[in-house]
Amino acid sequence: MKRAMAVLLCAALALALLLPANGQANAAWDDNIIFMAANYTLMPLNEDTMPLMVGGTVYVPYTLFDSRVTGVDLGVYNGGQNKTYNTYTIYSAKQNLTFELGNGLVYDYFPDGNIQKDFPRAFIRNGMVYLPAYKVCSYFGLQYSYLYTTYGYPLVRVKNQNEGLSDAAFIDSASTAVLYNLNNYYHSLTPDASPAPTDEAAPPVQSKPPGPATENPENKAAVRVYLAFRCDTGEAGSILLGSLKKQGTPALFLFTAEQLAAQDTLVRQVISEGHTIGLIVPGRSVEAAEDALRAGNALLAHIARASTHVALPDGASSATVAQLERDGWLCWRGDLDGVPADRTSAWTSYEILTALDSRTSATHITMDDSNTSARTLSSVLSTLRRDQYDYRPTLETEF
Repeated sequence: MKRAMAVLLCAALALALLLPANGQANAAWDDNIIFMAANYTLMPLNEDTMPLMVGGTVYVPYTLFDSRVTGVDLGVYNGGQNKTYNTYTIYSAKQNLTFELGNGLVYDYFPDGNIQKDFPRAFIRNGMVYLPAYKVCSYFGLQYSYLYTTYGYPLVRVKNQNEGLSDAAFIDSASTAVLYNLNNYYHSLTPDASPAPTDEAAPPVQSKPPGPATENPENKAAVRVYLAFRCDTGEAGSILLGSLKKQGTPALFLFTAEQLAAQDTLVRQVISEGHTIGLIVPGRSVEAAEDALRAGNALLAHIARASTHVALPDGASSATVAQLERDGWLCWRGDLDGVPADRTSAWTSYEILTALDSRTSATHITMDDSNTSARTLSSVLSTLRRDQYDYRPTLETEF
């Protein structure tokens, strides 16, 4: 008993050293960590989304200004095919800004056609282009805030005029998500080599038929893996989120408009925990699909003040999918069926992992939100992590 009390006292003392008098954590834990939020959404905390402080100026990844990702009313065009100048353009209906990384220039094509001499230049770090956050927001009339989270870390928030949630209310509502993202970030720096326990054991690994990746284990790191869930059943969405949260794994959740309305609480939870929403729409024609996509985004804006550019056109022809992609939609093509139907969860997991071992490029796994999928998921995620597959979040501009 005395030993236990001593441990508790030591923990309390350590916490007291980390927390200042106002109850906020000391931001000196890691001076490099800056959170980023757009409107209602707290972005995941990783190298692709984290702002940088350079010479007293906050820079953010250029993708922050892509409305398809964050809903801040701007578009992004990468003119990087011109290797001499390597240009990135941010635009609205009335204005645009072009950053030339090759010579450090910033200018607009319209309305004035002037070089913006007071703009800090853009730069590239680790393959990501960074732009000066405050200056871009000021130019396009967006609201920019530099805040501190409940735990003392800074947070950059960009929002448009229609975002009704105040900064104070946002910081309060995002406190749990901030802690979750911090935990995932630190865990990613020192990953645990041992797999997490599974809810239901899959068949033994040695019983799998040999495939190219089994014979060449080093190839597994070259296999890109993406994961999506069709929210068709309404059975286990929250359980799936819990499993994904435990292992720090983002995923894509696909809804029809009817499912968005029926599962609005789950939709908000999916977004608040850093996952991506996609829309399932009829694929019989481009017009029908785009009408359903517009209606779905309008409903998504009402439910969670969010939008998406990811679509699953059900039963669509390759021509319809190609046209939707030309129109700016990112279409999900699930090439590995993980929907269990009447199969047991152990056998479903076995089939998924066996198929993964025969892949050498990219695999797109589509599961559903059934109880069977929920029992399968832990086994799949643990194996992906143990075998070091290149798991990718569906937050990218392509997959």
